[in-house]
Amino acid sequence: MRLDNTCKLVAESAPRSFVAWRLGLEETSVEVSLENIELLAQPLPIRSDSVLLLPDRKILFHVEFQTDFEPGLPFRMLDYYVRLYRRYVADVEREKAVQSIVQEVILLRETRAPIPESFARDQTHHKYRVLKVWEQDGAELLRHEAAIPFAVLARWEGMDKDRYIPLRAVSRAVRRIPDERQRANLGFQSFVLAGLKFKENEIRLHLSLPDEVMRESPIYQRIVAEAEARGEAKGRAEDIVKLLSIRFGTEVVSSDLLKLLRKMDNLEALDALFELAARAQRFDEFRRGLEQIAAQPSQQLSL
Repeated sequence: MRLDNTCKLVAESAPRSFVAWRLGLEETSVEVSLENIELLAQPLPIRSDSVLLLPDRKILFHVEFQTDFEPGLPFRMLDYYVRLYRRYVADVEREKAVQSIVQEVILLRETRAPIPESFARDQTHHKYRVLKVWEQDGAELLRHEAAIPFAVLARWEGMDKDRYIPLRAVSRAVRRIPDERQRANLGFQSFVLAGLKFKENEIRLHLSLPDEVMRESPIYQRIVAEAEARGEAKGRAEDIVKLLSIRFGTEVVSSDLLKLLRKMDNLEALDALFELAARAQRFDEFRRGLEQIAAQPSQQLSL
């Protein structure tokens, strides 16, 4: 499962809280850069997760979220750095708004494998920070709004006797958020990230956030509203694809999958698939559900 997009939305929905958590900088202005690194693509395009600008501190904070460590990541971090340096530091025509570039990789799923914190080849040695979420103190994460969804994957005292402590603690933290919009966002994001460690029935029982809370999330609503506005099966299919892209990455959405969904004209079946896309722990789980629904006589589709 790729959760890059969910984590990116966590950082972008509460950037000041995210910076306070990761850099320890309180009361500083933060701008979410809309100028994605892929725009700097020479010769090949690469897409970053989050780039945050701290103009008061003249810092650029680049974050990559990884479910599992990828062998090519160290070199990619060097590539990101060079492109960021060229655009924000070395460009003589640009104001010197950035004096320091900080890079961090945030790893979500626990592993015992060694994680390199640098790229080294010949005379080149490039270092970056690595945060292993499962090693973090869950109670400490709850001090920062932006860190709340990650707390479901952190370590907690007493987990050896009760593995559901993270879910209940995060549930309480989310319910205490005063802003309704942010409460809904954090609830939805916590639900999605919890799928890395817990089964759906465990999440629903112990995270115990009402479905209404997560459905109030603008992230969730943005996708649903477009389908309701069009009122067409084609629109529902496209919204399923958008949600799948957010949760599992664009690479899982093949042209064949899109064609298959567009052939479906049963709105109830498409609604069921949308719900499945929102709660499936893995893309394969969604695919199996799609095959079952598509095999029903009312659809008459061949896979």
